[in-house]
Amino acid sequence: MDKSEKDSILELYPDKPVVYGPYVRSDNQRKMLVLCDVDKKNCITPLLARVRLEIKLGRRLVGDETVDHHDEDRTNDDPDNLRLLPKGENSRKSLTGNTYSLGRAVPVEERRYGQSNKMAKLSDDQVLDFRRRYSSGEVTKQQIQEETGMVEKSVRSLLYGDTYSHLPCTVNRPKSGRPKSK
Repeated sequence: MDKSEKDSILELYPDKPVVYGPYVRSDNQRKMLVLCDVDKKNCITPLLARVRLEIKLGRRLVGDETVDHHDEDRTNDDPDNLRLLPKGENSRKSLTGNTYSLGRAVPVEERRYGQSNKMAKLSDDQVLDFRRRYSSGEVTKQQIQEETGMVEKSVRSLLYGDTYSHLPCTVNRPKSGRPKSK
């Protein structure tokens, strides 16, 4: 961060004259700043993208305003890539491609399944391989969880065809319910 950008931050946040960062978050690789008061007792941690858009606009964001990355790469904090959107619209944009978007059903022709859904964690080939290996006894649900980092419910949904339903499913769902007493 250069001196002019730091000066612009100090103009936008005059009550936070101590600026640290940017730091890269380990969970999502997004950059953030730490802005503190003189005593370093009252700090905030805005995303660098938010601060850069505020500098571009010459004011702080208010109400339901949020930052949108035009190229959809949330690590690209170039000011030319950032634009202002209402939170609802930004949420809808980020959920496009899922079956549901903010509680409304997405029309069938707009739905994206498997690896064509940008929220997908696995490719279609990986899913088919897990299903094949599980049905042949080569791998357990626990091993799939460890390999993918997915929770048990997600692994079950993947194996039994609740998710990636567009792919053939060779795994039989276990019968539910308790055995009948005699």
